[in-house]
Amino acid sequence: MMDGLEDFSHSIIAGEKYGFLSTEKELDKAITNFLDYARRIVPSSILYTLDYYQKIRAKKINIEKKKQHINNNSSLPKVSILIPAYNRPYYLELALNSALNQTYENIEIIISDDSTNNEVNAMIQPYLREYECITYVKNETPLVAENFNKCVELANGDYINFLLDDDLFHHEKIERMMKYFLTLENISFVTSYRELIDENGEILPPSTLNMKIAKETTLFEGKELGNYMLKNLKNVVGEPTTVLFNRDLFDGKFGYFKGKAYSAINDIATWLDMMRKGKVVYMQEPLSYFRQHSGQNQKQMHFILMTIEEWIELIIDAYNSGFLSSESEYKESLSYCLENAGFIVKDAVRNGELDQIYNEKIKKGLNKLVAHMFEKESCYCQYCNQQFEKFSPWPAHYDFPKYKFEMWNKDTGICPVCNSMDRERLYRAYIETETDLLNRNYTMLHIAPEAKLRDWFNEYKNITYVCGDLEPKDPLMKEIDVTRITYDSNTFDVILCSHVLEHVPDDDKAMRELYRVLKPNGWGIIQVPIVMNVDFIIENELIVTPQLRKLAFGQEDHVRIYNQSGFIQRLMNAGFKVELYNIAEKQGMKSARKFGLSETDMLYIVRK
Repeated sequence: MMDGLEDFSHSIIAGEKYGFLSTEKELDKAITNFLDYARRIVPSSILYTLDYYQKIRAKKINIEKKKQHINNNSSLPKVSILIPAYNRPYYLELALNSALNQTYENIEIIISDDSTNNEVNAMIQPYLREYECITYVKNETPLVAENFNKCVELANGDYINFLLDDDLFHHEKIERMMKYFLTLENISFVTSYRELIDENGEILPPSTLNMKIAKETTLFEGKELGNYMLKNLKNVVGEPTTVLFNRDLFDGKFGYFKGKAYSAINDIATWLDMMRKGKVVYMQEPLSYFRQHSGQNQKQMHFILMTIEEWIELIIDAYNSGFLSSESEYKESLSYCLENAGFIVKDAVRNGELDQIYNEKIKKGLNKLVAHMFEKESCYCQYCNQQFEKFSPWPAHYDFPKYKFEMWNKDTGICPVCNSMDRERLYRAYIETETDLLNRNYTMLHIAPEAKLRDWFNEYKNITYVCGDLEPKDPLMKEIDVTRITYDSNTFDVILCSHVLEHVPDDDKAMRELYRVLKPNGWGIIQVPIVMNVDFIIENELIVTPQLRKLAFGQEDHVRIYNQSGFIQRLMNAGFKVELYNIAEKQGMKSARKFGLSETDMLYIVRK
């Protein structure tokens, strides 16, 4: 049979030379038949060592290259397709061709080879001679999971898509996904439905592995999709092959969540880490193909156990990073994880494998899970120095569901003991940990003072405290129009103006006045409600009645809706330097939740 195969190759070479295969179509058909026949009768360990096979392959590669769209001088952003390879030259060649056949023109392909033999190296050589866009490295020793990160180190693209060496891309995958990065803002990654294929590339029926999460292309908030994954223990985003992601929002390490490495669920950890930072586009059409075969780790018992251990860690870490915003969601996710662990133990008992799955690590993980399930979180208010089970919600008439606000602690807004507000607790947490306001002599201006915050400042004799409002509520409060402050320039060391400017028609003038009365090197907190799902400030001077203002801006006396970038720009236009302070990032999510705060609560610190 081998002699016949070699004769087949010689007939193709001779046929081309003497004009029997006179058209490229005829030549391509003969070459394709030869390659298919060779792969059926010769093991891959031998196939790529045959010189005559490699010569015919080189002709095929050259023919295919003429059909492809690669243009590395393109003005489009570069996409890096990263292939961690291991001992599967035949599948790898199929994967590689699915990458080369992309309709998106500016791609590079990085292959980092962990193989324990030379078969992949032999297979790849004809491609390296034809394609400048392919980079191939052979690792001296297998890097295993870190091979993903070796690929990342070698990549030059603005966007990255892994391609597992036994998976396939749809030929329009990168082009279709990139259009969302080119037209939308703050996209962490784009994913899609993926189809399952068997060892021979035949489409398999849908299963729980590749369930659709939407009937049409959908834009998800990152936390929203992440919470769904955590509560259902499902990787609905997909395997590494499925996802095209923005390198700017990637921490540079695949398989990490908040700096902790994961191996069994390294893709899930990576997607969750990126979902903290931006939005996700899900496309309903199948743009990748996930191969199912007996050699995969997912079906082995030790891998399943490791998966449960890592889910426990990831749920806990994700909760402490702002996912699963309520304690009940968190406990629900942990209980579902425990339920799944129970199914695994039950199967092990049924199959007589209990001794195989028992080890100290799984025991420690389950103990940790149970401990966290029954742990009681306590809430705390700094103003009344009281601990309690939960905060109280604010009144429903403040709700404005049309918009998504940064500081929207609806269910934890009010202290049930002293009625302090969430923002008062945030300001105090910042002042106590990040400033020396309480320890040095300062002059302070507080516009429209919050009650608990005002009482607290008055306890400190080192603070010369001035508070005022357009309509003072008591004799100790000054009458102050924030657009015409009756104090000399450079009077105050610190200013605090919270939830005022959204009421002021000329907010630019108010900001300039606040800047004027602040001393050089002084600082302050200037806070307004910030909406996260608009791209510009919404205001209309023709909207003047209370009824119309409530419809447009959420409250009867509001005159605008701020977005973050617009608000910061107006502060900078007034002269301020602006810094953002996020308590969840600085003090940890556990500390934020203790005060009834959340991961999106942002403070706007200004300096002169």
